[in-house]
Amino acid sequence: MPLFKYYSPKKYNFAAIAQHQLFFCRPSGLNDPYDTTTVNINAFPGFCKKLNIKDRMFRKTLDEHTICCFSKDDKPDNLHLWAFYALNYEGFSVEYDENVLRNPFPSMIAPLPLLDVDYRDRPINLDGDDSFIIYETSNAGPRVPFREGSVMDCINEYILYGDNPKTDGLFLELHLQKQSAIWKIENECRLIVGNVILSNLNSIYRKYFRKVCGRGLLLTIPEKAIKSITVGYRTSDKNKRRLKKIASKLNVKLFQATPYVEDCNWTVRLDDISTKTNKP
Repeated sequence: MPLFKYYSPKKYNFAAIAQHQLFFCRPSGLNDPYDTTTVNINAFPGFCKKLNIKDRMFRKTLDEHTICCFSKDDKPDNLHLWAFYALNYEGFSVEYDENVLRNPFPSMIAPLPLLDVDYRDRPINLDGDDSFIIYETSNAGPRVPFREGSVMDCINEYILYGDNPKTDGLFLELHLQKQSAIWKIENECRLIVGNVILSNLNSIYRKYFRKVCGRGLLLTIPEKAIKSITVGYRTSDKNKRRLKKIASKLNVKLFQATPYVEDCNWTVRLDDISTKTNKP
């Protein structure tokens, strides 16, 4: 399944693509305040009391994941994402290979979890006994559950054993739930780096991840993870030349996205503007 990420025309974004890097931010750094786990938890005093949310180690665990967001689609033609994240077509979009992102380097103990966002009408009730299912992102066949359970089961497991897969699944759900009416148009999935990697950044994972000023991590991915680049029709000539050079170095196609009306539908026209050295 093609995965797309939309970028504003900032210098650090061009540098990241040229160096085939992805930025993973902590939940508190995402643009939706409800992505912050503590915002979702503080509204439920019963849950906070049972899990002793004031405990320092527990609060550290809540923000101990880092996240990189993508949009699932056949092509980079999401009008909302071009307007909202790519600065009204002044930025660009990058297509990534899903399988390479899951296994970005050879010493992986297990694939990085690539998980669908859970679009909901209301947040999960942590003082009730709501259930949840987290699905792996998949391009074929039935959806595969990654974690599932109920709030009460997760609370009981945490009280008995501390950190455990069930409670970790609930924490993941709090990083994945989004208000359906506002965000469903993004068709989002998230690549998540969890405690196993974060606790080994100074050893086996040191050469792949770099900490960024306490805000998150930069992951260097294989060049083959990038499949194409698309500029917006309002991208400056200077930035188009810069992205053409990057596309040529990566040997991928370069497209331009232009707003278009076709068959009485608002859409985006994609024109191939690759250099001659790109793949046919």
